[in-house]
Amino acid sequence: MFADSGSRLRHRTAAHVGAQGFATLSLMLDLVALEAAVWSDVTRAAGIEMEGTVVVRGPGAHQVGDALLRLGVTTVIADESRLGPDPTEFARNDSVDGVVMLHAWSSPSAVDRAAAIGVAWLRRGGTLVLAELDMARLRSAPPSRYPAALFYAMHPEIAATLAMRSATSLQLAMAGVRAGLRDKTALEFDRPVGVFRTPAEHRAGIEFGSWRGLEMLDSRRYGAVVDAAAALEVEEWPLAELEPWIAVIGSARH
Repeated sequence: MFADSGSRLRHRTAAHVGAQGFATLSLMLDLVALEAAVWSDVTRAAGIEMEGTVVVRGPGAHQVGDALLRLGVTTVIADESRLGPDPTEFARNDSVDGVVMLHAWSSPSAVDRAAAIGVAWLRRGGTLVLAELDMARLRSAPPSRYPAALFYAMHPEIAATLAMRSATSLQLAMAGVRAGLRDKTALEFDRPVGVFRTPAEHRAGIEFGSWRGLEMLDSRRYGAVVDAAAALEVEEWPLAELEPWIAVIGSARH
């Protein structure tokens, strides 16, 4: 999937990778097109190129897989039901050029195992992406940037619970080190949550689960959050709602 540009160690902050062009793409009302634009920008910012076959694992794997297909990459979705008792055997051969792990762990302590599985799937020199929702940025940002920040400001206990389940950039980087990755790049970027034509669609999207953790609330508090979301000022519709992510990207030594 990714051909490394040769730099030994890079730490880049691209907090709004993919932000340019979102307004135009949102008019297409195509979530996959937005996702494809994001991953195109992420790989460019990391100094890598897309090619070959990629395995994608974790929540949202089908959306990212469809986006990579649009970029001409052959993708394989690693559904948990298909992994078997030993996940390393799922794709242990020389045909996998890249692996994208999207929050493919139950807690930060499980990132090392996910990274080891990803490396086992890769050919020599193949690239592993460890990607995670950036709860630190999401909790501190204004709702005008990330609308879901409204929810986490209203219920900091939910934000704290999600943060405990999410790995930090340092934890991702250390997992990469322990997995033997080289030429590592750390990135911040935005991914699309959904594309909504009207306020009613946005409300329906939230009720459907686009805001992580909303299911932890009882019906009374749940309704209050949805009502507050309806009062958010949106400058222009359709709305392409984003959320912040972090990633550590590196290539396998074996």
